[in-house]
Amino acid sequence: MADINWTNVTTLQDWLRTANTSSDGLFWNAMLFVVVIVIGMSLIPFGVEAAFLVACFIGLLVGWGLYALGLVSVVSLGVLIGGLLFIIIYLVFSSPKSNYQ
Repeated sequence: MADINWTNVTTLQDWLRTANTSSDGLFWNAMLFVVVIVIGMSLIPFGVEAAFLVACFIGLLVGWGLYALGLVSVVSLGVLIGGLLFIIIYLVFSSPKSNYQ
């Protein structure tokens, strides 16, 4: 673990980055996915697909904000975008088909 030099912390962004410097850049990535998991688990009564969709969407919105601050990597956003695309494609192709004749 790296030592934190608190004399360099002068702004809110520097204060938020100190968690990443002491955890090799993984703290805010882990916190983003913890938020996604908690939101997804709390929405399971509305359906697994809906819970996954909403959790990925809210995680993507939070992730964009954290990415703008330079706290998470673009790979984390890619995982959430991939999750959204997966659930959308799954919902489109698993919906019941009707026979129009």
